[in-house]
Amino acid sequence: MPGEFRISHAWIQLEGLGEHGSPEYFRSALDQSWVAGAQVTRYTRTWRLSKRTKPGEGLRTGHLGFVEEGELSTLHWVNKTHIWKIVPISIQKNLDQWLATVTGVMTFNARLTYPNPNWTGRENVESLVEGLRAETVTIRAKTHEGSSIDIESDWFRQAMDHIRQGYGKATLTGIDRDTGNQSQFVETIDGGSVPIIDRVRGREESLEATTEDLRQPQDQLIETHSQDMIVIEADEESDL
Repeated sequence: MPGEFRISHAWIQLEGLGEHGSPEYFRSALDQSWVAGAQVTRYTRTWRLSKRTKPGEGLRTGHLGFVEEGELSTLHWVNKTHIWKIVPISIQKNLDQWLATVTGVMTFNARLTYPNPNWTGRENVESLVEGLRAETVTIRAKTHEGSSIDIESDWFRQAMDHIRQGYGKATLTGIDRDTGNQSQFVETIDGGSVPIIDRVRGREESLEATTEDLRQPQDQLIETHSQDMIVIEADEESDL
């Protein structure tokens, strides 16, 4: 039976002196760095580079370790000459726009940090953080099947307001109305975003997605969302 492949989209970026280099410099750095068999261990995982192919103009394909959904931000591969990192691509959406696409909110995870200068309008958050004498508090909420987190509650409203003022981060999940797949929403001081994860059906007895399977979602992403795409950096306070 053919399986399903989950395809995440990301930018590969040069850091350090190469960050502002020309396109020619980028291509040269990629050619120097992409050596079959090169490996590095990060976050208890060993990432390995496979050989690469060039099936079309401007396209290079290969494998880089084993990346599961939501784990793109864990990779930070350092070559002897060039420093690379991969950052996930997301689509800008506000909370209301995202809520219109899901059947409800299944989980609500929030990191709340101590504010400066005040708690105006956020008494529940103040009571929790001050009561614990904490600098940072993490909330993890999960509803039972068939229900939804109460987004009209004072707790939810005040936590989201706190985050929008620059004091933390929230991640919500729900079920997409059209596909039935899990959808994620992230809120920070910079606004809301939805990570992009495409799903394609595999072919009979195929253990990996073909080049065409990979290219079609990428082309569609660029055509449909080129003005809305943003990169989401890894959370400095997490293990990702």
